[in-house]
Amino acid sequence: SCAVAHQWSVALELMSAMDLAKVVPDSICCTSAIGACGNAGKWLAAVQLLSAMSSARVLPNEISHNAVMTACERSSHWAAALSMFSGMHHSGAGGIRPGGVSVSIAMKACERAGRWLLAMGLLRSGSNGALDTVIFNNAISSCEKVGQWVLALDLLGGLLVEKLQPDSISCSAAVATCESGRHWR
Repeated sequence: SCAVAHQWSVALELMSAMDLAKVVPDSICCTSAIGACGNAGKWLAAVQLLSAMSSARVLPNEISHNAVMTACERSSHWAAALSMFSGMHHSGAGGIRPGGVSVSIAMKACERAGRWLLAMGLLRSGSNGALDTVIFNNAISSCEKVGQWVLALDLLGGLLVEKLQPDSISCSAAVATCESGRHWR
């Protein structure tokens, strides 16, 4: 696929050819093109493709939104990723309820930008049943960037409160946070 081969320009050409041939793309085709743009660092093209899906009467789904959010996150456009995340509620018929992957991508964008308070807010927004170990791991990693070792340890304990099993990433991130805060003894 074009996404795997980083052929974003080919993906856009195929989308354009489909439009000229009056072939209506489906969400899988559009999401693949979005992924190709994202893999090439063309986050704005990915955003534009998502917007074009609605114009073409193709309902964007969580996967297509996640692909755009990932493109934004990888290109260090955290605000655009968060805008996509919040826009999920308003897209399509009745909106899209963001799942755990969506929350994780949004948190990763915040973490990369050093916006740990926003990441913690997203953790709370994930409490609608989408919480999983990966989301907690992202939150703990966000704490490391700013030396919030007490919060990292609270989050590690929060995994157990939520009846989730900490994994090696959870523990490593918490230890790294304590180390960065000089509280590892």
